[in-house]
Amino acid sequence: MHHALAKEHRDFFQKHGWIEFDELISGEQLVIMKQSLEEALSNRVGLAPAQLLSADGDLLFTHSRDLWRSNENLRKVIFSQKLGSIASELVEKRPLRLAFDFYIPPNHLNVYPSNTHSSFTNFMLASSTLQEMSCIEGTLCALLLCLTHTPTTPSPSSPPNDPLETPDLFSKSVRGGVFFHASTQFDRRLMTLHPHSSYYLIVYAQQFSSYVERPGDPHGSFLKKQGFVYNDRLNDRFNPIIFR
Repeated sequence: MHHALAKEHRDFFQKHGWIEFDELISGEQLVIMKQSLEEALSNRVGLAPAQLLSADGDLLFTHSRDLWRSNENLRKVIFSQKLGSIASELVEKRPLRLAFDFYIPPNHLNVYPSNTHSSFTNFMLASSTLQEMSCIEGTLCALLLCLTHTPTTPSPSSPPNDPLETPDLFSKSVRGGVFFHASTQFDRRLMTLHPHSSYYLIVYAQQFSSYVERPGDPHGSFLKKQGFVYNDRLNDRFNPIIFR
C-alpha cells in the first residue's frame, strides 16, 4: 500500500510527536521479516528459534540490537524506500541514516518482574525519549512496527493508559506501526499491555550523527565494541544512509 503523506499527516506528527499507519509492509515482507529476525537472533544467542519463546529476557535483550547486520533479507526490508520516505517527510529532512534497530520478540515479559535489577527490566520499566536512550547524537525519529499482536486482558499491575500521560506507541495493527519523533516519550512500561505481541524498532538519524556517551543507553558500549570512541562520526559501513 502506497502512503502519500498529506499535510494533515505532517501536521498531526508535528503537534503530537507520533502518527500511526496501517499496512506499512506487505504480507510477504512480514513473513520474511519475522523469519529473518528469528534466524538472526537465534544465531546470536545459540538457541533454536522455538527456544526463543522461553529464553531469558536479558539474553534476548543483549543480542536484539542491529540484527539487520546479521541477515541480508532483513536488511532489504528495513532499507525499504517506502518506510524511509515516510520518515523523511515527517521530520522534513533527508538524507536519513540508520541509527539502529531493535527487536522485541513475543513473550518479551517472561522475566517480568522477577529480576528487577536486570538491564532488560530496567529498560522495560522506563520512559524516555530516543534522544535520552540512544548514544547516537542526531536521532530524528523511529518506527515501531507491529509484527504480531495477541489481545490480552491487562493485569491489575499494568500501568494505566492515561491519555494525560505518554501515548501508547505499541500498535495493535499487524503490518502497521507508529512513527514517533526523537523528542517524544517512549514509555516502555506500556509493553505490559502487549506482553505476547512482537515489535521491531527502526531508528532514523540525520546524515551527520555521532557516537556520544549517554548513561541512559543500555547498549551504550555497542559501537565501542566496533572500534568507535566518543564523538566519532557515524559511517556508512556501520550506520548506512537508508534514504536519500
